[in-house]
Amino acid sequence: MTTPTTGAQSGTTSTETGTPGAAPAEGATGGTGGTEGAPGTPPATPTTPDPKPASETPPATPPPGEGAKPPEGEKKPDDAPPAELELKVPEGVALDPALIDGFKPVFKDLGLDSEKAQKLVDHFAASQKARVAQLLAEHQAQEASWREAVRADKELGGTAFEATEKDAARALSKFGTPALTEFFETSGYGSHPELVRLLARVGKALAEDSVADSANLGKPPPRGDDAFLRQMYDHPSSAALLPKE
Repeated sequence: MTTPTTGAQSGTTSTETGTPGAAPAEGATGGTGGTEGAPGTPPATPTTPDPKPASETPPATPPPGEGAKPPEGEKKPDDAPPAELELKVPEGVALDPALIDGFKPVFKDLGLDSEKAQKLVDHFAASQKARVAQLLAEHQAQEASWREAVRADKELGGTAFEATEKDAARALSKFGTPALTEFFETSGYGSHPELVRLLARVGKALAEDSVADSANLGKPPPRGDDAFLRQMYDHPSSAALLPKE
């Protein structure tokens, strides 16, 4: 009975001291070490993400207010005041200087300098000059057409043209003013056929009244309503012209 007990203890001692023939503990229990060592199973390949190209990395932007600042006391180009535009009115063109000054804010908003802005002013002045010349030529042609229409008119023209001019001048002198006469002459509207017709008729009526008054000068008025005549001729100097009671 004593001998078997001693043998069991000897086997235990040989296992702890690594005696050949003893099975390892992990291999016997089927642990992780035994699985990795199993035949036919390839080792796992580790996967690592591809490094991002340097070109795709967005540049770091500094926070607002932390960018590069100009030296103290130095202004940015955008902050510099724009140069004052120097514009001139082209010669031979009547343009109001205030009109040119009114263009300056627009030219500045467009970013034009004095040289480029002056080109626009010159172009505008040339177009205005051409337009004025065109209007003047059209008005002169219209005035000539009016004069021809007066000469061709049955009442005003032909053999009566000279009398028409005299009658129209008589009416204008009687009821007009020097300023009105000057306006008709400088504007050309005095040649309009209907205006000439009106003045000629008024002037002719004045001439006829003047002839009638001259013929009746010194003659007593015809008898009629004495009360009406005395009311009309109530001045003492007209007593001789009134019918005697």
